[in-house]
Amino acid sequence: MPARIEVKFKSGIVDSAGEATRKRILAELGIELEKVSIIEVYTIDKELSLESLDKVRRELFTDPLTQES
Repeated sequence: MPARIEVKFKSGIVDSAGEATRKRILAELGIELEKVSIIEVYTIDKELSLESLDKVRRELFTDPLTQES
């Protein structure tokens, strides 16, 4: 069964892509939003043990300084 990994910026880290998207929504659609966050989603279509999946998540997909997953 495929596994899903979601990666986002930690609280307090500026999400510049999310902020740019928020501004574009306001400019093009006239919709004012307080905050937009970008979440990267990865689907791993391989049978992995929970330990291996956790290692892949931590070491390959997540920057420990700025992101959480």
